[in-house]
Amino acid sequence: MVENADDGTIDWWPMELFETSCAVDMTYFPFDIQVCEIQFMPWSYAGVKIKSEKDSIDLSYYSTNALWDVLDTSVEITEVTNVDLISFKLKLQRKPQHHILTLFLPVLLLATLNIFAQVLPTGGDRSGYAVTVFLAFTVFLSIAESVMPPNSEKVSLFSVYLVIQTTQSTLITILAVLLTRAESMDDNTKIPRFLVFLERLCRGVCQKKTTAKVNPHAKETKLIEIDNHADDDGRFSPVKDTDEADPCTWAMVVAAIDKLAFILFSVVFILSTTVFLCVMSLGPN
Repeated sequence: MVENADDGTIDWWPMELFETSCAVDMTYFPFDIQVCEIQFMPWSYAGVKIKSEKDSIDLSYYSTNALWDVLDTSVEITEVTNVDLISFKLKLQRKPQHHILTLFLPVLLLATLNIFAQVLPTGGDRSGYAVTVFLAFTVFLSIAESVMPPNSEKVSLFSVYLVIQTTQSTLITILAVLLTRAESMDDNTKIPRFLVFLERLCRGVCQKKTTAKVNPHAKETKLIEIDNHADDDGRFSPVKDTDEADPCTWAMVVAAIDKLAFILFSVVFILSTTVFLCVMSLGPN
């Protein structure tokens, strides 16, 4: 509805579409909220004023959409170079149920399966299992890319979460291949010092400490016997080389790395999933 500035009469004037825009922000996909705007102005007329009877769009004849919910609408009138411009804004929220069932839950289950690759015995079965999970992640990464519009300014948090899980799957696959190779090595092959340290550290952390009751009198008697026979019996000489007394094999190193990798990847999965869910639930609001 347009008001004539000369005589104040109100008439219906033809309006021309000026611009349509939609601020696409996929950061919180599939819980994102989008704002779409449609602008009209009378290009071919001068000296007219635009008025709106309502401050919002009439949704009496609106039919519900399967993908979006209308949260709010507004109507704004602004003056641009002596010509009034009317803007219709719609605030839309995506319905996330479909994407949760088809994208997020399968990725969550795959990430859980990915961690348990460290539980399998080393060999071709573990490597094949890890590669299969990795390929599944790449498939879901391509599906997510096809669903979301390309936007370089703001990346979806779901895409970031998917990349983290895919990177973890890549590391698990590489580790599975290396551990299979390490277990097939001969015991005569020298084990690097840092792997020996890692194995003993894991053994010291994971091994249950048991305490036994000690008789103090028996302990004193044993010490006296050791002092009496220390001069003529070599059995009581201290062991100087701890490496020979406590050998480390490649199988022990592989078992230790499996335990540490399972703990590390589990912590990364739990932390990334918790942060992702908290941000996705609180971010749009």
